[in-house]
Amino acid sequence: MTIPILARLLSPEQFGVVAVALAIMSFIVMAIGKGGLGAAILYYENTDPGQYVHTVFWANFFLGTVLALLCYLNAGWLAEISGVEKAKPYIEVISFSIPLLLLEQVGRSLLLLKMEYKKMAGVTLFASMLGGISALVLAYSGAGAWSLICQQLVYQVLLMTGFLYMTKFIPKLEFKRDRLSEIMPYAMRNTASDILMWCSSQGVILFVGRFFGASTVGGYQVSNRLAQLPREVVGNALDQAVFSGVANSQKGLDKSRTLNHKLEHVWRDFLLVTKINTYFLGSVYLLLAIYAESVVIIVLGESFYEFWPVFRAMTVFGFIGVFLSAVYPFLKGIGEDRLVLKLSLYRAILTLLFVYIVAELDGDIVFVTYTLAIVQLLMLLITVSKLSTKVNSGLSSIIFEFKGVTIGFITLLSLSWPVNEFFSFYFESMVLSSIFSGFIVLLVTILILPLLAKNDWLLMKSWLKVKFE
Repeated sequence: MTIPILARLLSPEQFGVVAVALAIMSFIVMAIGKGGLGAAILYYENTDPGQYVHTVFWANFFLGTVLALLCYLNAGWLAEISGVEKAKPYIEVISFSIPLLLLEQVGRSLLLLKMEYKKMAGVTLFASMLGGISALVLAYSGAGAWSLICQQLVYQVLLMTGFLYMTKFIPKLEFKRDRLSEIMPYAMRNTASDILMWCSSQGVILFVGRFFGASTVGGYQVSNRLAQLPREVVGNALDQAVFSGVANSQKGLDKSRTLNHKLEHVWRDFLLVTKINTYFLGSVYLLLAIYAESVVIIVLGESFYEFWPVFRAMTVFGFIGVFLSAVYPFLKGIGEDRLVLKLSLYRAILTLLFVYIVAELDGDIVFVTYTLAIVQLLMLLITVSKLSTKVNSGLSSIIFEFKGVTIGFITLLSLSWPVNEFFSFYFESMVLSSIFSGFIVLLVTILILPLLAKNDWLLMKSWLKVKFE
């Protein structure tokens, strides 16, 4: 909710230098802390409660402190290799959030283990609100990019303290090396997967900084941030629920089972979760792509208007990604971290290779972002083909499962053009035309999608009813 205001108070360059600092910090923290030991708590604590979490807490505390010091002392070098030397002071300050992020992950994992989603939502909302308010106050007072840094620090402090408080977790002074050694292979594979995923997402920011400069980084990052909001609001919650739910369903089961055997128990749930996510998030992303130009004008303002094609490309990327959103949490939940690592490696190689080639040959940020959408499509084809062989189901039968989704989205696209043309004739303002036509298209979509995919909707309705009961 702060994005529309901050986009009018800060320049693309100010967003850009902070984006570079956060990208570097996320490589150091998110990959190492979030994907590794945090995931291990979820996977191992459900079978042997209390035997791992204290060891993980102190390991993260020590690791976070060391990484924070190294990041602070090498801030100048990190800013130089990123191609945005102005990012140095921001890297120095943001390095202090590294221990906070790693300890927060302990609290987050414990809440996910107990499926305490309501408590997580409450803490996250409170932290987001206070972080956003602090950023707005500082931005209005002329603090510039420092307002974004303050927002991040306030958010992380409140998130860490809130999660740990909600779990009522008090760390014991114990560190069991044998327990740490037991979970490290699983943790390290998840860490490697998240490092590769970082290369495919945050790593692109550093590429953009090297080739196009801080201002373009800012435009790209704000457009990407806006495009990712639907997924952050709905998709991330679904990912966490799927991961913790599937991980809990593995209690008492042999962790060395083959992938074929594991998928037999979750395959129908996996397809239904993907369909639910696709209907809701997919529709949102299609509407955002259709009305991308007006959305950027309304939300981000004139200073970011030139980046509206980038925003459209990122919504296309998000739309394709909706079909993949449930794959990684399902695979992690059933312990298939090796397959997640392999898929993450494919994505990282394709992303960095394609982005580098396009940036070198064309030099246009819009083509770079559409390249990401192409990589997303390739990953969808690779992932579906790999899974289809493991469930004794042909690729065509999986595609046929989404027949209703496909018909619905084609109808939505076909409908949007004549409706948009009709309102464009009556309104000189593109924004007013988009608001009215977008409302009509959204309303018709809500009415016709359940009719065009009636069987899917009935299945989802009964499935959700059983799950919630």
